[in-house]
Amino acid sequence: MGSLVVAGLLAIYRIVNRESLVYALGGLGGVLLAGVFVKLSGSESGFFLPGLISGAITVISCVISVALNRPVVAWSSFISRRWPLEWYWHPKVLPAYNEVTIIWAVAFSARLALEFWFFQREAVSALGATRVFLGWPFTIILLVASYLYGLWRLDRLR
Repeated sequence: MGSLVVAGLLAIYRIVNRESLVYALGGLGGVLLAGVFVKLSGSESGFFLPGLISGAITVISCVISVALNRPVVAWSSFISRRWPLEWYWHPKVLPAYNEVTIIWAVAFSARLALEFWFFQREAVSALGATRVFLGWPFTIILLVASYLYGLWRLDRLR
């Protein structure tokens, strides 16, 4: 219930300040979906089910993209940098992006495994703490490490 109130207040704040409602409504929708999972599962741990599903989709996307030799990390770099797409598929560049995507798959798999372990035990507090500490802080560290590794690897690939 508290999450729903906070999401609603954020939406009202954005309306008052004439800001885009896209993220506020997305967050509100996510909280409503999580609330549905809580009701359906009969457990508070159901709140974390959408995050587990999106985490699994992320891991699967990473693995499939490497298998297809079109790594997710290359696509995310293309979206943010807008370099020519052909550059990412160059034989001297592609291995670095595949390797970083594998690193992402391993990192997100480890996080998903930990969250799923807590989910099975209905350890709601541990799930919440895991989502906080292995959410944005984890992702930022992973992005910085990916960037540094990518620079090093691209230099070695020349």
